[in-house]
Amino acid sequence: MFLDSKEPVDLAKLKRLKIILVERCGKKRRGYKEKLQKILSAAHPDQLIVEAAFLHWANRSFKQNQHPGFKLSLLGVHLGDKRWEGITYQMGRDKKKGYDFVRIRVE
Repeated sequence: MFLDSKEPVDLAKLKRLKIILVERCGKKRRGYKEKLQKILSAAHPDQLIVEAAFLHWANRSFKQNQHPGFKLSLLGVHLGDKRWEGITYQMGRDKKKGYDFVRIRVE
């Protein structure tokens, strides 16, 4: 811990604040999981559900760029009874060899 204050530090108060913060985060996490479970239980077995998507990078123009590409990660992927922590898709054109590629990595 780094303290940059000449005032006395009330460690008991800091400990109480930490406990309150942890409890609030726990409530938010439980609420999120309950809402997610409600969505999953109402979904059709063939429906793909993604908790979060993250676009790593993408070229501005696929038509004009000589080597277009993008990389996209899907986090918390659900399909029926199956679940994956993450799936990463990468599509583009190899600069050296000049062929198109698709890469899929499942975690």
